[in-house]
Amino acid sequence: MANPANGNPSVDDMQEQERRREEEAKAAEERRLKEAHDKEVEDCRRADLDNSVAHTAPADPFINT
Repeated sequence: MANPANGNPSVDDMQEQERRREEEAKAAEERRLKEAHDKEVEDCRRADLDNSVAHTAPADPFINT
């Protein structure tokens, strides 16, 4: 609550604002890490799929004739 005498925020208000900023920063960092992890998982999945297709399909369709 603001200090009625001078309109400045109280110590409790400032601490609450700081706590909220820290929580928001932590949440943003967690989102960033999750997005990076999800991208890495997707990249690995695609690489595995690319490798499995490359190893199962002949390079030349006439190689077995």
